[in-house]
Amino acid sequence: MNFNVSHFKETTVPISRALRTSVIAIAAVLSVTGAWGFFGYPTSFDEAMFLRRLSSAASARSSEVKLAELMPGDWELVCWSHSYDGPLYLSRYNRTYEPAAPADDGMWGLIFIAKDGSYHSAVGSCGRIGAYLNFEPKVCIERSLSVLSIVKSSSEPCTTFTFRHG
Repeated sequence: MNFNVSHFKETTVPISRALRTSVIAIAAVLSVTGAWGFFGYPTSFDEAMFLRRLSSAASARSSEVKLAELMPGDWELVCWSHSYDGPLYLSRYNRTYEPAAPADDGMWGLIFIAKDGSYHSAVGSCGRIGAYLNFEPKVCIERSLSVLSIVKSSSEPCTTFTFRHG
């Protein structure tokens, strides 16, 4: 039995220009989002404002800085949050908070928690914003008590702040 293949035409499904443009745009957005997170850029406007204000305080070598003036929003508690310490469970909110800072020795992370348990985080390092936060002991501090004091003698190559408790 012989088949004549000339009766069968090769068919292709044309991809419309709009579909192709949409696929490229989605891929570009996903790539930029992935790179944004990979390079540690701020994940919210509040975090960007906090980091900019802290960087300015470090440049000015401010002797004392209130966190309430750096981080906008209606938060009531600030907690140290680093991957090395694992998730943080707070019975006050009946909630577990994942670490804000990645597993990197030079990084620090804070979570600012509102009355309803929602939160904003801030992550930084000496190299990224020119400020290092020495949060010892690694506890949570009420908003009214969250004051940073500059450390006079520091082995860090940038301005180092520590929490003054009270």
